[in-house]
Amino acid sequence: MRKVRPRVLRLNHPREGTSLTIVGDGSIGTAEVGEGRMVPLVILDTTYRPDLEEFIRLHQFVSAGDVAVSWNKFGRGPDVISLVLRFTKPADVIAIIDFDLRKDHAILVEQVLASRGLYIQAGRPGDRLKHDPNRPKVILEVPDLGFGPAWEKMLRGHAVRKYRNMGLDRTAARAAATEFMTSIRTIAQIRPPFMRSEQGDDKDRLAPT
Repeated sequence: MRKVRPRVLRLNHPREGTSLTIVGDGSIGTAEVGEGRMVPLVILDTTYRPDLEEFIRLHQFVSAGDVAVSWNKFGRGPDVISLVLRFTKPADVIAIIDFDLRKDHAILVEQVLASRGLYIQAGRPGDRLKHDPNRPKVILEVPDLGFGPAWEKMLRGHAVRKYRNMGLDRTAARAAATEFMTSIRTIAQIRPPFMRSEQGDDKDRLAPT
């Protein structure tokens, strides 16, 4: 989808101001997207967002759309970062996705930053990518918005707190945090070996988690 810069976020309906919960995730690899990196996919609980479900369904029938993206914190604590999406085609729809580092969403954020992309899919609690890999999805471009330095500070703070709560002293917690950050960034940069047909065409690789 083509990126446009967000200006002022005006809700079309109060329900758009309630963040969406990630109920499942996975990744999709293709040579045409994310420079061959695994692009993360999030399955969102759209129980109370039929408008977003319909948008995702309709989007498979259009060739392109416009989306404005931004990273934001909404006072939900030091471990939650939100990605705000405003679609203008094929409909004007706003979605706020919460990434909670306490739920191991740090790797998802790292994959978004590495691949500069994200797939979203509508669903319900308990849904997994492997249950219905052909369910409609929307792929978004998430460009570099200068979020890197703030994310570095947020991720390190989360990791240090995590290891301190596990009983490590400050020095050991900092060392463990550095190792943790290196590990998830290595994973986020993975480029899977794609299967090729006899004609040499690249095939998508699904990696449900």
